[in-house]
Amino acid sequence: MTDLKSAPHRPRAGRSTPRRSSLSRALLALTTATVLSAGLAACNSSDDEPAATDSATPTATAETTAEPTLTATQQAACDGLLEAATALLDLGGSGEDGPSNEELTQIAELYRGIASGLVGEEQAAATAVAETLDEVIQTGNKLLLEDESLLGSMLAPAAAGRTVCDYAPVDFMAHETPAASADGSTEMAYMGLPDTLPAGRTSFQLTNDGEDFHEALVMKVKDSYTGTMDDLLQLDDEAMAQAADIVAATVTAPGATAATNVDLTTGRYVVLCHIPVMDGAGPDAQPKMGANGPIWHYSVGMAHEVTVS
Repeated sequence: MTDLKSAPHRPRAGRSTPRRSSLSRALLALTTATVLSAGLAACNSSDDEPAATDSATPTATAETTAEPTLTATQQAACDGLLEAATALLDLGGSGEDGPSNEELTQIAELYRGIASGLVGEEQAAATAVAETLDEVIQTGNKLLLEDESLLGSMLAPAAAGRTVCDYAPVDFMAHETPAASADGSTEMAYMGLPDTLPAGRTSFQLTNDGEDFHEALVMKVKDSYTGTMDDLLQLDDEAMAQAADIVAATVTAPGATAATNVDLTTGRYVVLCHIPVMDGAGPDAQPKMGANGPIWHYSVGMAHEVTVS
């Protein structure tokens, strides 16, 4: 299982951005998607593999697998992994005061249930999440929620979606092509994502062969939205949240691999990276700005539409 303790920084409007390492900035981007994660509550009803070292396109696979024989605790853990696919966004979308003790308790119990059905590193990571959230509740120290090890532990159990739950695997890559555009800037893309997938429980696994952090937000386009993917990507965050719901999310550091799980239902989906293109490197780097605000990775190519049937 990849030791992933990362995810990207997206500063909140009206709040100054403290100096942080690139790792810390990466961690916070996934947890501060407060606008795009607004509809998560309605949506959540329902590896030890080495990181890639070259730019070869991984083969995308998505096939219906036989229903595994699981114990009751394993099945509960597998169900919990689907809820955990958006738990980071739940933590980030709780307002300026952060998540309430009730919300923290719910997430801690979710990860306790996941831990009870897993073994090894995935079990240890899920247990660490529950114990840390218990400490936050007991001490009131919400700075622990920004700890890199906590957020890495929240992502780590997702690998069991394929190793334990036998969810249909979809493997793809976040790829960067330096100086590929007309203005000499980097172009970004997902490689290996299929255009169509069957409905059902699915494990998306993202490998990052670039030099930046990348994420995969799996968004289901609402039936009421009839625009194209390009139209969707032109919307601001608030309008995008009205057009599509995040149903799963994960993030990868450079050279890392990470997974997320989702129960796909029929319809249109868009997978995108909502991390800002940075102007420069290091802790003082700031998002590169365009005419309408920050330039996101999806604006320079890291987005893909998938039809599920």
